[in-house]
Amino acid sequence: MIRSGAGISSSHDAAKAAQEAAGRAMQDAGLTSADWAIVFCTFPHREAYPEILRTVCEITQTTNLAGCSGIGVLTNSAEIEAEPGVCVLAVSSNSIRTSSFMFGEPTDGGFATGVEIGKRLKPVGGENALLALLPDPFNFHPELLFRGIQTELGNIPIVGATASE
Repeated sequence: MIRSGAGISSSHDAAKAAQEAAGRAMQDAGLTSADWAIVFCTFPHREAYPEILRTVCEITQTTNLAGCSGIGVLTNSAEIEAEPGVCVLAVSSNSIRTSSFMFGEPTDGGFATGVEIGKRLKPVGGENALLALLPDPFNFHPELLFRGIQTELGNIPIVGATASE
């Protein structure tokens, strides 16, 4: 069974925004703990990203997070652009396995990072595999990153977006 919920907040206070968005996501899903969560924050909260992530981890009871910054954030109930905004997707599932990871700045445009991602995911690959990426567009060249991943995994569906600065 998969249970998921989304929450969004437009609070100018970063800690409050994280509490509201994560709390709403957990309430929407009817969860007391999540297996994983996705967090998106707009740039006005950039100074508080670490605090936002800690707060989301506390409320969702997971350290398996993914996400990025953006000029805007949206859920099925609201959209916020160029203003303070945090949105959270909280998920509990006995059929979806996730693994979040982060790599530093590449020296080769991202090929070696792609190879490392492929090696990390090789044990969990398969016909139902899906890779969600949120790379930094200022440091990764998508074609090189994808080519590195393909070197290890072959063809795998990849979804995602690039983060804003």
